[in-house]
Amino acid sequence: MVVFDDYSVKIGTLYYYAIHNTIENKIIGFRYYRSKPPLTAMVLHYRLILS
Repeated sequence: MVVFDDYSVKIGTLYYYAIHNTIENKIIGFRYYRSKPPLTAMVLHYRLILS
């Protein structure tokens, strides 16, 4: 259960960055976008699902 919970937390974190980065990027600007690019989170998320 510990491994599953840790996995769920990582997926949830990637989802959070993927969703909120795109919204906040339009408000805050490129500085926030470059620090945590939403596409990076999306790619990592899909790699985890497909692997």
